[in-house]
Amino acid sequence: MGLAVRAGPAGPAAEVGRVAELDRMAELGRVAELDRVAEVSRMAELDRVAELGRVARADLVALVVLVAWVILGALALVPMPGREAPSAEEPARPPVHPPAPDVPV
Repeated sequence: MGLAVRAGPAGPAAEVGRVAELDRMAELGRVAELDRVAEVSRMAELDRVAELGRVARADLVALVVLVAWVILGALALVPMPGREAPSAEEPARPPVHPPAPDVPV
């Protein structure tokens, strides 16, 4: 569909103004399209950053669990007061119980 030249007092000058207006509208449409593309790109970048944050948080939790496990393992090797350290030479002794009271049968 082409543009028809209007007959009238302004004639071709009015048509030139209309073509210029259509050019401006087309340029605005291209700018709007570029804005939409840029917005989609920004949203994708924010999604990637959020995913990296979730991965970093999961890594931090795993690191804390690992450190706690190592600390608890090290504490299990430290002799506690009132408890003798196990010796490799002597076998484990059974616990000492008080003697049973003499009960007549």
